[in-house]
Amino acid sequence: MKPHRPRSAAHNKREILPQSPRGASPFWAGFSEPDMPESAAPDRLGTFDQKRNRTGGARLSAARFSRVVLTALATTLSLLAAGEYSNRRAPGFSLSDSHYEQHDPQDYRGKVLLVDIMSTKCATCTRLVDVLVGVKAKYGDKIALMSVVTAPDNFQTADAFVAQHKVTWPLMFDMGQMIASYLKVTPSNPKIEFPHLFVIDGNGWIRNDFGSTDDKTLTLSGISAEIDKLLK
Repeated sequence: MKPHRPRSAAHNKREILPQSPRGASPFWAGFSEPDMPESAAPDRLGTFDQKRNRTGGARLSAARFSRVVLTALATTLSLLAAGEYSNRRAPGFSLSDSHYEQHDPQDYRGKVLLVDIMSTKCATCTRLVDVLVGVKAKYGDKIALMSVVTAPDNFQTADAFVAQHKVTWPLMFDMGQMIASYLKVTPSNPKIEFPHLFVIDGNGWIRNDFGSTDDKTLTLSGISAEIDKLLK
């Protein structure tokens, strides 16, 4: 009789599959509807309701796909239609008005903000300010405006301009840094034009900008259309 040899630990080792606690829900029960539609959940026999999955699930997927495509298309068109200084975070600044009060775009966070870079000696700038007076009257506290001038304007010319055109928003003074950051002025791009209007959303992003040649947009209806896009 052969002597009895104990089996090795490797021989005795058995693969033990993890067991769910008694009464626990199957793994798919915790998925939300987008991950596991009700029509695709296993039934008591472990099968899928193929017919329901082919109809309702297919329609659901098609609807979601359409929404994704339309959203992507709208975003692409918006980017293509925006001005050359748009689609970026608005550079921060704090500038003083003629009463030495500081104004910061962050003061208007959550609102549509229009930033107008201008000169009181510019005829096109004057026409745009008159349009902006009408825009402010139309939208009231739903929007905010800031106008920025630089030399040779001074406190006296600014105060006279504000009084003549009934400007109710801050008109501030810049020594060049703010204007350079908004118009991306560099030695290879020294261009500065007046006026230039920036449309900034409630999150502080420049969504569009318009220069002196954008006559069709720098009107009450044109600017209102840009604002309405952001107020939806």
